[in-house]
Amino acid sequence: MLGGEAVRAVIAELGETLAFARTVGEMRRDDDARELWAQVYADLSREDDGLAASILARSEAHVLRLSLIYALLDRSAAVTTAHLVSALELWGYAERSAQYIFGDATGDAIADTIRQALAASGEMTRTAITNLFARNESSTRIASALQTLLTSGKARMTTREPEGGKGRSVEVWHAIA
Repeated sequence: MLGGEAVRAVIAELGETLAFARTVGEMRRDDDARELWAQVYADLSREDDGLAASILARSEAHVLRLSLIYALLDRSAAVTTAHLVSALELWGYAERSAQYIFGDATGDAIADTIRQALAASGEMTRTAITNLFARNESSTRIASALQTLLTSGKARMTTREPEGGKGRSVEVWHAIA
C-alpha cells in the first residue's frame, strides 16, 4: 500500500493537472494526429451488427474523448499522435473484451438460440425450429428472429420439395460460420 507521502504527491500532481485542464480552451489535434485520425476514422465509425457492436457503438466519439483526456493528463492543449494512439489502444482492448464476452450474439435471445441449434445440427426445418421452443414462441416472433439471422449473415434459408412431391415446399435453415 502507498504511504501517506506518496498519496499526497499523487493528489498534488492530480490537482495541478486539473488546474491546467481548467485553463485550456479549445483543443485541437496536431498535424500528425490529424493525419492519423483521418486514417482511422472510417474504421472507427463503421456500423456492425450484433450485441457487441451495439455496446461499442459510437467508437469514434469515445476514442476522441479518450485522446483528449490523455492530452490533458499530459498537460497538453494539443492532442498528439501519442495521445491518439493511446486512446486507440485502450479502445482496441475494450473491443476485444466485448467481443470475448458477447461473441457473435445478436442481442435477440430467440435468434441466438436458433443459431446455436443450427450450428449444432447443421440444418433445421422451420418446423424443427418451432419445435425447438416447444411451440411456445409465436410464428411471428420466430420469423423476426430468423430475419435477424438472415440479415446479419448468420444463417441462410433454402427450400426443399416435400417427400413424394406433394404439398408445400419445406423451409430449411442453415448456420453460416
